Amino acid sequence: MRGGLRMILSFLMLICIGGGIAGGFYLIRYLEKQQFEGEAGKQMFVEMEDITISIIRNNAPAEMRTYKLTLETRDGAPLKIVLQSRPRLIDLYINTMSALATRAGPENIDNTDYLREMMVRKSNELLREGAVRDIFIRNLVVRPVES
Repeated sequence: MRGGLRMILSFLMLICIGGGIAGGFYLIRYLEKQQFEGEAGKQMFVEMEDITISIIRNNAPAEMRTYKLTLETRDGAPLKIVLQSRPRLIDLYINTMSALATRAGPENIDNTDYLREMMVRKSNELLREGAVRDIFIRNLVVRPVES
């Protein structure tokens, strides 16, 4: 009887220790995320350079599109990382838009909601979760390509 009680108490103690370690780990991650995202930081906007994408239809250039993007972030660390990473973000957006330009169906470059969602997700994968909160497509200029 005593051996069984000891084993149960030992098992419960291991569960408590494991739970405490896991809880501490998640608390630290949560606090780091809160500090980075700057919940108290004010909303900031970063205007990006124009991005021009060539749209190919039937294996020939059909049109050129120029996008003007504004990124929403927060003051503090997120703003700093976005400003420092602008060239990498431009490259990421060009690659993402070019890939979507060749797709048919609802998940392509013509679906602006999908495009914004994809670019926000990829931005945060590149930088850090919460760095880019939203992307606004302020202006879109479409020019047909003359053959």
